[in-house]
Order: sequence, then C-alpha cells, then structure tokens
Amino acid sequence: MRGGGKRRFGKKTAWFTAAGCAAGFHLPSASAALQPEDFFAVSAGPVILRPRVSLSEAFTDNVWYGDGRRIPKESDFITAIQPSLEAQLGHAGGLLEVTARYELSSVFYADKDQLNGVDHSLSLQGALSGAKLRLTSANSVNFRSTVSRGYERFLLEEWGYDTSIDRIYYSFSEKVDYELSSKTSLYGGGRFDGSSYSGWTPYYYDRFAWRAFGGAGWALFPRLKAVGEIDYGVESRSRNWKGSSLPDLSTLGGFIGVDGELTPKIRGRVKVGYETSEFSDGAEGVDSPAVDVGLSYNYSEKTSVTLSYSRRSRASVSSAHTAYLNNYVTLGVQQIVGSSHPVMLNLTARYGVNEYSGSSVYRGRSSTYYGVSLSAGYRLKSWLTAGGGYEFEHRSGVSWIDYDVNRIFVGMMAGF
Repeated sequence: MRGGGKRRFGKKTAWFTAAGCAAGFHLPSASAALQPEDFFAVSAGPVILRPRVSLSEAFTDNVWYGDGRRIPKESDFITAIQPSLEAQLGHAGGLLEVTARYELSSVFYADKDQLNGVDHSLSLQGALSGAKLRLTSANSVNFRSTVSRGYERFLLEEWGYDTSIDRIYYSFSEKVDYELSSKTSLYGGGRFDGSSYSGWTPYYYDRFAWRAFGGAGWALFPRLKAVGEIDYGVESRSRNWKGSSLPDLSTLGGFIGVDGELTPKIRGRVKVGYETSEFSDGAEGVDSPAVDVGLSYNYSEKTSVTLSYSRRSRASVSSAHTAYLNNYVTLGVQQIVGSSHPVMLNLTARYGVNEYSGSSVYRGRSSTYYGVSLSAGYRLKSWLTAGGGYEFEHRSGVSWIDYDVNRIFVGMMAGF
C-alpha cells in the first residue's frame, strides 16, 4: 500500500480498524491514506481477497439470433454489470493452492426487457502437492437465465424456440498424479458434468455425463513426457416432460501423446487417439479418431498465442438417437503495447463443426459455427481498465435457423 500524509481517524474509524485487525484483515494504518487499490487486494489471514466489478454497454444487430425470415433480425442495446469476488489460499508451485471465485452478471436490454436476466457463476480450483503425489481439482456451477449465445448456443443446438430459458451447468474434475520414478509416472481421475433446464422444456433433455481415465507417462526430456491414456464414460439424458426413456451413450477411447514443455517457449499437450461409442439400446454411436490439443506460445514478454483443439463424441440434447462428433478449435493472440499504462490487444477466433450420426434424420448432416472477437483495453490505473471491441458470430447447418450476429461493446473494469 502507498504511504501518504497524516490522516485523522475518528473513534468509529479507529474501532473499525482494530476490529479488522483482530479478524485478520490487513488494513492501512492511521498514518497511511487509503488508496483505491487497497480495496481490490485484501489480506484476510492466509487468504487474499480480490473483489472486481465491470460495467459494459453493447449493441447487437440480431438480438433474437434470427435469420431475417422465420425469426426477425432486430437490434438492441445491452447493459451488463458484473461484480465478482475471488479468494486465494497459497500460491502456484506451493504445497497447497486453492482459488474460489463467484461472479454475478446482470443483463438489461434497452428495448426488449423481457430478455433481462441474471447469471451466477461459482468455481473452485485447487492443488495439493507432495514429494511424489499431486492432487488437482477443478469444479464449477453456473446458473444462467440470460440469452444463450456463442459456442454455448451452438453446442446446445439452440433451435430458436426459447432464447433465455433458465438452465444450470455443472462440472467436477479430479485428477491424481503419482511419480513412480524420475522417468515414469501414473495418473488417473474422473470428470462429472451436465446440464439441467427448468420447468416444462420439450426442446432440451437434461444431461449427466461421467468419464473415468487413467494413464502413464514416460519422461522424454526433463520437462516433457510421453503419455498413454485410456478412458471410458457414459452420457445419460432425461426428458423435462413425460415420455419414453432415453438411451445412454457409452464411449471408450484410447490416446497417446506428449505433455509438458515442447520448446523453451511452447508448452502444453497434444494427444491423439480413437473413440468408439454406442447407445444402450444398440443404436449406432460415433466411431472416429479423437484429438485433444492445448498449447501456449510465449513469443515474448508482451506477445503470446494460445491454441486449443478438441474432437470428441457427444449425445444430442434434443434428439433421442442422435450422437455427433464435436470439432472445436480456438486461436487466441494477445499483444501488450507500452509499460506504465499498457494497452492490451486481444484477437480470438473460434470454429466448430458438429458431424451427426446415429439413427435420426440428422444422420450424415453437419452444423457449423465460427466467430471472431477483437478487443483493446487501456490500463488507466493499476486497478482500472477501460476498453472496447467487436464480435461476430455465424451458425448454419441442421437447425432451421441460421444466423449472423454483430456486436460492438465498450466497458470499464475495476480490480486486479
């Protein structure tokens, strides 16, 4: 915290300072002037609290995600307020590292206020490291009532019936790594995720999926290992209305690849393999090569590039005997310009293709999604950033609604 001139504290202020110290909060002393950044990184014993708040205004030319024929294309202004709080215990590379985060997002439409909504997001991530054993955990729960958009809309095969249905997404992922020797290691874990829709929703099925995996690693170099992995999972769905039961989709796959530091500037994972899936009633699933790639390239201290690609099979959330192969790739580029008050430039490109199989009418067909976003942020203070940008989305394919959406946005964010 920054020092400052002398400041008088009344009795109430002095009492509050003493109480805060007793509770473990580190607050400025009487001789230090409170600075705005003091409120965005507060120590509470061994925990660091980081509150953050952002305000943005956006213009969209297609609020209904319509094609201009069956569903109209109409524009609107959208205001979003997003406060959040992050709590961190420990630090990266230490014995224990835990990060918990909560964010509230309130969205208001200038004209079509029936689309106003509030989203809640909670996440908990952590790692516990020993001499040979490491446990990692990543968990999240999201309550959403705002209009689905972007890749979420594409992945859930949004048909245009209800654009702002209440829904819950959850994901729990746990992993154990054990070092057998300086050259070999074992790992295993599981992932549970799903979605649930409120009320009578005839267009979507509630979804629950679990997947267990196990593998081994062999050190090729000090920071790079070869891996071999096998996994098995089951995806279950249930109707939001009375009707016949739905078949489960079981998937078995195997992978080989590398994980770690590929070069001094490139690190991540590259895994390729094969998956086979089948519905529990014998209906055809998806048999296909599978890919999992996640790479980061630090070109310099101010320039970085990220690349991810996933090719995995899934069960449809809107068609009983439909499975599809989901391909999704993202490319991100970040450039920082300046030092004392840097400008952060970001480019993100996204491309997805769903290839449908099974015994439904969608067999042999596909749907396509792609989007791009450009943004720039200027750091006015260490704790205050202002910026804006542009987004474009396109979707076409098996849905009866194809759409293009353009968004322009500006905003400010206070916090670290």
